[in-house]
Amino acid sequence: MAAPLHLAPPITEQIPDHDPIEHSVDAPHLDAEACCLSALMQISAAQARPIIDTLTVGDFTDSAHGALYRLIHALIRGGQPHDYVMVAHEIDGHPAGIDHHHAQLRQHLVRVVGAATFPERAPHYAKAVVAQSYRRSFETAAQALREATETVATDDLYEYMCHLGRRQRDAHARYAAICAATE
Repeated sequence: MAAPLHLAPPITEQIPDHDPIEHSVDAPHLDAEACCLSALMQISAAQARPIIDTLTVGDFTDSAHGALYRLIHALIRGGQPHDYVMVAHEIDGHPAGIDHHHAQLRQHLVRVVGAATFPERAPHYAKAVVAQSYRRSFETAAQALREATETVATDDLYEYMCHLGRRQRDAHARYAAICAATE
């Protein structure tokens, strides 16, 4: 008789420290970026346009996700089919024009395809990607301000901080807009 299937360890079990999920590609179904890309490849161009008008390559933490998004974005903008097969075709057809080695990017595409997403949730996945990007922008701004205290002239510090603040205000407006669009 087979042992029962455990989807998650019982609360009494300790999760081993030596086996953390370190990369999103290990569990694409838990990764907003992978789910967003997967869903984008399953919806029509008309449904995808508002999403690609909002998302940028810079919103993706994983550079391979960014490279895949760039390909999907170009296919949609070009009026071309943008499903898994066509993205793979683009990877194979233009290996020199892609940020990653084509074989590795193809493997990443396979993992994204395995994300088992719900295509109708594409705007919500995009919102999650933008939210993650928005949170990272605060970390980046804090780090930039910290570095500025050591490198920027005293007379220029206030203006530099204002510049960072304006950038964060714009990021907030973008996040607020996608939140409003997904309500």
